[in-house]
Amino acid sequence: MGGTPYIKPKSNTTARSRGSYSWREMVFTFMNNRTEFDEHFHQRSIVEAVFAALKERRGRGGSLRSRRTHTQNRELAMQVISYNIDLVSRKGDV
Repeated sequence: MGGTPYIKPKSNTTARSRGSYSWREMVFTFMNNRTEFDEHFHQRSIVEAVFAALKERRGRGGSLRSRRTHTQNRELAMQVISYNIDLVSRKGDV
């Protein structure tokens, strides 16, 4: 699809990709242009932090209670709206 993954490589990772062009490009970016890699990786870490916060706040292992897909979408949207409202209200306290 042309996307570049941004996964923090281990210390012994090499650019030899065994068929994955995206992996090789990601490792080259990590090794040669660390600031660009860190900017993209930080975006991913922010999203992962929000997902973890939503799961933690809602309990039940982060699962949805609804059975049908469209009601799951609504339930998740309401959880995100609730999280955003709480986040905005907490910024006013600081």
